[in-house]
Amino acid sequence: MIHYYDPNNRYGEHTIKVTIQRWDYRGHIWVKIRGNVKGFAVMSDITDVIFEKTIWKAADIDSDCDFAVDEEGWYKAVLKNSEGDTLKDEGDEREFGDAIVGVEVVDFIPMKTEVITAPYSEEALAER
Repeated sequence: MIHYYDPNNRYGEHTIKVTIQRWDYRGHIWVKIRGNVKGFAVMSDITDVIFEKTIWKAADIDSDCDFAVDEEGWYKAVLKNSEGDTLKDEGDEREFGDAIVGVEVVDFIPMKTEVITAPYSEEALAER
């Protein structure tokens, strides 16, 4: 659970914890999402975000269940129960969504926004 969440600071990096479960076997995935977004909007497309980031930005994903997505869009995870037994889980994105039982913002790091200016001076633009 996040301890402080400033409603006035929108731009930053959220860490989202996603819990997947089959029977009494669970796994957790942490995903970092950067941008100008807040609250539920950060979590609303979490299955798409996780699948995309796992393939293209793996550094933004961490898990305690060896979570992976292959080139064909199939996920694999090794879930554990309280006794330490494991369950190999796999499927497509829809099946992954069906296994999600929890989505939570666990951290937010505010980031400074930068003003982007064109590399041209006003004089150079006037000459065009």
